[in-house]
Amino acid sequence: MEYCKPPSLTNTSKEEIKEYFLRTYKEYEELFELLVSDEVFYERPEPLRHPLIFYFGHTAVFFSNKLRLAKLLETPKLIFFYRKIIL
Repeated sequence: MEYCKPPSLTNTSKEEIKEYFLRTYKEYEELFELLVSDEVFYERPEPLRHPLIFYFGHTAVFFSNKLRLAKLLETPKLIFFYRKIIL
């Protein structure tokens, strides 16, 4: 596996940031593919931490929120629907 060097945020294009995201997220997914079964996603290997499924979803949401804040990703229309459900 080759290390993905983060792009410079002062001198990079939207396309480069998108490519970086896609490469790093692919690597992240590959880590989860090493799990022996789907049931493992719901286990808590460390009692003080969330189940592994939380981290799988959390990273995608974190990335998309940061890309939205940087105005590199549009806010989906359904986000307002989801907020109403959560609130």
